[in-house]
Amino acid sequence: MDEYGMQGIDPDMKAAIIAVFRNCTRIQLQYRPAVYSGDMIFLRAADEPDPVTSGDPAQWNTYLRGKMTVLDINASHSQMLEPNAANKIAFVINKYIKTTRFHDGQ
Repeated sequence: MDEYGMQGIDPDMKAAIIAVFRNCTRIQLQYRPAVYSGDMIFLRAADEPDPVTSGDPAQWNTYLRGKMTVLDINASHSQMLEPNAANKIAFVINKYIKTTRFHDGQ
C-alpha cells in the first residue's frame, strides 16, 4: 500500500481510507441516474485529450429527452473551475440562459 503514497499513515487511518474508497466505488457502480426531460448544456473541456475525462456528449443521450447544446471551453477537465475557465463558463451559461426559452424576464 505504501507504493500508493500512504507511507507514514497510521494503520487505522489506512483502513479508514480504504473503507471510504471501497464505499465510494460501490455507490458509484450502483447509481443509475433518472432520465431528464429538459434541455441541457454540456460543457466540454476542449483541451482535454483524454477521452475518459473529456467524454463523448452522446453518452448522455440515454438519460436526456430534451435538447443538448455542446459548448467547448478552452481548458482541460482539471482546469474547468480555475478562474479563467470559470469566467468563460459563467459567460456562456449567462448568454445561453438569456437567449433560450428559459428566460422569462424576471
